[in-house]
Amino acid sequence: MESVWNLARARWLLLIAGVLLGAIGGAVYSGTITVDHRSTAVVYFAVDRAKTASDYTAGSSFAQSVMPSFAQIVKSPIVLDPVIEELDLQTTARNLAGRIQVDVPSNTTVMNVTVTDTSSLRAAMTANTVI
Repeated sequence: MESVWNLARARWLLLIAGVLLGAIGGAVYSGTITVDHRSTAVVYFAVDRAKTASDYTAGSSFAQSVMPSFAQIVKSPIVLDPVIEELDLQTTARNLAGRIQVDVPSNTTVMNVTVTDTSSLRAAMTANTVI
């Protein structure tokens, strides 16, 4: 144990330089990493004005059958161009579509729209505006 202290005393300048170099290197590395935030908005499609159980069943079946089409439309310019304009985003519909994931769980009328962005606020605002 005494030899470790003797070595540390003899090489204290080298030891401090190593610690400082490690701290500076860590700070530079952490400054170059971009963090991606995800925000998900969920929309539920329901039958409105069903008068009978068979009306509700038919409407629910119809909604389930068109959910994949709705999911494809979400990433189209007809939906995304107004979102870009409303939020004043500096991007194109094509680039924004690349940051959007749409999921429709099977046998449901629920659609999850997830937006990935470097800003958590912008991800949330975009996901909510898309819906």
